[in-house]
Amino acid sequence: MKSFLTLSAVLLSLVSLPKVALGHAVETDFQSMSDRLEIQSMFSTGEAFEGAPVVVYAPNDPTTPWLETTTDANGQFVFQPDPSIPGEWSVEIGEGGHWDNIIVPVNDQGIESQNISYLEGHPYHTHNRMANRYILAGVAGVTIVGGVGGTFLRRKFKG
Repeated sequence: MKSFLTLSAVLLSLVSLPKVALGHAVETDFQSMSDRLEIQSMFSTGEAFEGAPVVVYAPNDPTTPWLETTTDANGQFVFQPDPSIPGEWSVEIGEGGHWDNIIVPVNDQGIESQNISYLEGHPYHTHNRMANRYILAGVAGVTIVGGVGGTFLRRKFKG
C-alpha cells in the first residue's frame, strides 16, 4: 500500500509539470515611427520568430494581401503603410498555431501609434509574460499539494 501511494504521488507530480508547448506563445512588440512600424516577433522562450510569414491587409481591401514578406533572422520586419489609404491595417505574423495579428490605424498624418491594438480574442499569443508565471505557479502548487497529500495518506495508512 505504501508503494502504491508513493508511486501515485510521484506520478501526479510528473504529470503536473509544464509542457514544452507552454513556451511557444508568440509575443510581438513594435516601435512606432510616424511613417513606419518596426515589428519584432519572438516566442515566449526568447527565441526570434525567424522566417515567419507576414501578410498585411489594407483597409480598402481586407481580403487581398497588400504585402507578403517574412521576418528576418531576428524576427523583425518594417511595415510602412500607404498614408493615402486611411483606416485600420491588419498585420498578420506567423501561421497555424503560432501567429499574431496587429491592428494598425493610419490617417493622413501617418500611423496612430497610441491606437495600435492586437486582434481581440486571439487564443495563441500572449503579450503579458505574467500570465505564464501564474500558470507555472498553479502547476507548482498542484505538484506540492499532491506531494504533501501523498505523504499524509501514506502516513495515515501506514499502520
